Amino acid sequence: MPIFLLIMIAFMGYMMYKNIGLAKKNKLMKKYFVCTDAILNQKEDAYEIISEYIQNEENPEMQNKARILKLITEVDHSIDSSDTLSFLDLTPVIKTKDQFDKAKFQYNSDTFFWAIELLIKAHLKHREEVVTRLKEEYARFEEIEDFKKDIVIVLFYECDKVFAQYGDEGKTFFKNLLSGEYSSYVYDKRMISFYKSIAASLLVYEGESLESEDEELVYTFAKMKAGKIMLKELGLFDKYAKKEEPVTSDENLIESDDADVIDTEVSIKNSEEVKKEDQKD
Repeated sequence: MPIFLLIMIAFMGYMMYKNIGLAKKNKLMKKYFVCTDAILNQKEDAYEIISEYIQNEENPEMQNKARILKLITEVDHSIDSSDTLSFLDLTPVIKTKDQFDKAKFQYNSDTFFWAIELLIKAHLKHREEVVTRLKEEYARFEEIEDFKKDIVIVLFYECDKVFAQYGDEGKTFFKNLLSGEYSSYVYDKRMISFYKSIAASLLVYEGESLESEDEELVYTFAKMKAGKIMLKELGLFDKYAKKEEPVTSDENLIESDDADVIDTEVSIKNSEEVKKEDQKD
């Protein structure tokens, strides 16, 4: 058989395998969106919805993504988190066959945003057992270079400084992020404005003054469901929800498509891949 045909057969086999895997992943994500929807829309029965999902879901990756969301509801409603914390394991969220999977980690970036939200909430509600367990879980992966250098992970630790009140309380990192000094980190370009919005919000929380373009990020953040949740936690929502005029500067805003995706699932890639799969059906 000619080598060209062998290559073509191998390529077609690979593509079929990849598409089957993607279709399976998308089905899992569609089920998981019930959990993010419960959080984003602040449903009263969010705890029950997420608990039921975890009980019925057999995939460890999806279970642990949902456990971060369940912890948010437990902290919100002063529910004991001992069981959830004991089962929490982010390994299947970032690894495949015991190896760090960069693509999987980026695909699951929404989980690490929610972990930041959980960290802030747990600090403000004095749930130190949740803070400690989260930091222990992150520390398990600190030797992985692409993990510890990713902006969403660095942002987690810098947020912790704010509420634990140590070091410069994250101010230098937040200001560098806003000024564009982050080339030494790993990051998704489509998510960078979202991360900047978190940094700007935390600087305001700390009493720092912002440049007008950076403050626009917070106003835009307040228009998103995910941003609204965090700003309410920080006591900033009422201030930044009052601006009525539309924001027109494209340079300093999260693009409208990205904002829609974040409000749906806080994960751009997840939404894009689900849409592509839907178009094939």
